[in-house]
Amino acid sequence: MPLGDVVRARLQQFSAMNKFKKKAMRVIAEHLSVEEVEVIRDMFALMDTDKDGRVTLEELKAGLRKVGSKLAEPEMELLMEAVSMTLLDLIVQLTRA
Repeated sequence: MPLGDVVRARLQQFSAMNKFKKKAMRVIAEHLSVEEVEVIRDMFALMDTDKDGRVTLEELKAGLRKVGSKLAEPEMELLMEAVSMTLLDLIVQLTRA
């Protein structure tokens, strides 16, 4: 199999997984209580220091330190990878509607 075909196949797999992940996060976000959404939105606003609507790894680290988190850097990186801030973005969008 040529390299181009391998890359194309992996990109298609990634795209399909990304669509599934977005749908799953939408379902989760739509079932949160108003209070849970408020807490998450406030935490997002605290961390998004440059107000660009995204939370970088550095902003996540600083935000977690502000709230007294004792997570080690590798754990923060795992958290960033797992959530990829997409859920937080979705909640912010849902609360703007």
